[in-house]
Amino acid sequence: MSTLLRRGAFAVMMVFGGLALGFILGTIAEEPGGWAAVVLSAVVLVPIVSLSVVAVRAPELATRILALGVGFLAAYAVVEALVPLRMAGPVVAVGTVVLAVPMAVLGLRHAREAGTLLVLDGLVPVLGLALVALQHADEGSRGLHLGDSSGVAGVPVLFVGALFLLAWVAGLQPAAAPRRTAGPRHA
Repeated sequence: MSTLLRRGAFAVMMVFGGLALGFILGTIAEEPGGWAAVVLSAVVLVPIVSLSVVAVRAPELATRILALGVGFLAAYAVVEALVPLRMAGPVVAVGTVVLAVPMAVLGLRHAREAGTLLVLDGLVPVLGLALVALQHADEGSRGLHLGDSSGVAGVPVLFVGALFLLAWVAGLQPAAAPRRTAGPRHA
């Protein structure tokens, strides 16, 4: 059951990650386009590939690097929510996806670590949205909206993280002991 959940969570993240990356790279190709699009595409793809390789070859190192990445992304989300930055594009949403794909690779062998990191990674965009909603609560805003790019990135990542944690818990269950059959009685 644990293996099935791990592989299922990995598959869900690869489908979501592929769709999200297609959207991200397509948007980059449209705006800014040209050589800037090539550079920005590399800024997105190189970390995904390199962190995925590290997750396979050195999972302990990958866990630390990905945790640090989530910490930096959370700090950026807080700063972006409190101080209007002039950055173009949904940096938190893209960062969430960039970190989530290697986390899913890590989850194939280390479900607990990957699940925990994915849940934290998925909460980062929600944290940023919540801070923005709190800032504008006095202005009669409707509250937290998960329909923008940050919410769209965060919710599936949270779901996959929960699947990996479920896989970890399922792996903790002891295997059923073999049934003993009654043998012949000796007098």
